[in-house]
Amino acid sequence: MNTETAVKHLHAFLEDPAEAACLEDVTPHLARRFRDVYLPAAKSPRAPNGLSSGTVNKNVTLLKAIWVWAIDRNLTAQRYRDPWVFTQLTPRARSDEAPRREDFTAQEVSAILSAAPRGTREGDLLRLALVTGCRVDELAMVKTQDLEDDAEGINLAEGKSRNARRYVPIPEGAWPIMSRRLVEHGESGPLFPDWPIRPSVGKVYAISQWFTRFRRQVLGGETDKRLSLHSTRHTWRTVARQARVPEGDIHDIGGWAGPRTSSTVYDHGLLKEQLAQTQEAVWSQLEAQGFLRAF
Repeated sequence: MNTETAVKHLHAFLEDPAEAACLEDVTPHLARRFRDVYLPAAKSPRAPNGLSSGTVNKNVTLLKAIWVWAIDRNLTAQRYRDPWVFTQLTPRARSDEAPRREDFTAQEVSAILSAAPRGTREGDLLRLALVTGCRVDELAMVKTQDLEDDAEGINLAEGKSRNARRYVPIPEGAWPIMSRRLVEHGESGPLFPDWPIRPSVGKVYAISQWFTRFRRQVLGGETDKRLSLHSTRHTWRTVARQARVPEGDIHDIGGWAGPRTSSTVYDHGLLKEQLAQTQEAVWSQLEAQGFLRAF
C-alpha cells in the first residue's frame, strides 16, 4: 500500500492521469524535482503542511526499489541509469516553518475526554495514555498476560526501542477502566481488541487516523500545527516534572532514553512499589492542574 501511494505521487508529479508513463520517462532531473519540490509540498489530511523529510525519503526508497529491480533484470535500455541516486541529502523544512509539537492544556484535555466518554475504546485509550505516560500504540497492543494479577500495572516486554521494555504502574484512579476492560475482554487476549492490529506491521494505524479527525472536530483544524496523539505522552512528562518527579523515575515509567532509577525492569518488587508511588504523584498533579475534570 505504501508503494502504491508513492507511485500515485509520481504519476501526479508527471501529470500522467492515464498512468502511461514508463520507468525511462523519469530522468535524474525529474527525480530530484520530485523529491525536493513536489513531495515536500504534497498535502493531505494527515499532512496538512506537506510531507516530512522522513516521509519523502520513504517514498523515494520505495520507488528506487522498483527501478533497481528492473535495471538488474535488464528491463530498461542498456544506457539507462538509476535516476534515484542523489549526491545531496533530502532538504529539510526550515525550523521556523516546521510544526512544533506541544502539550495539551487542561481545557483541551477536558474537551477531548468529554467527547470520548469512558467505556468507549477511544475514551478508555485516551485516558490511560494521559495518566500512564505510555505511547498510545503500546496500550492498544497490551494483552491480558502483560498485566499484573491485580491489573495495577503493565509489563511491557517490547516496544519502539530497548528502553520501551519496562513496568508501568496504573494510578488507582484508572483501575476501574482496567477492571471493566478485563471483564469485557479478558478472555480475548488484547486489552483493546476493538482496535484492530494490522498483522503486516504489528501496529494499530487506525488510532492516529481516527484521532486526527476527532481532534480537528473537537479542537479545530488550527491544532494541526501543534497537537498530535503523541501529545498525551509529552503532557504526562511535563506534568511529572512539575510534580518534582526524579528524572530517573520519569525515564523508567515512560521508557525514554537516559538515566534510570534501575538497570532492570524488575527489581525484586521494590522498584514497582516506588514507581507506583511516583505514578500517584503524577496523578495528583494532573488532578490539581485540572486535567482530570472529565476523566
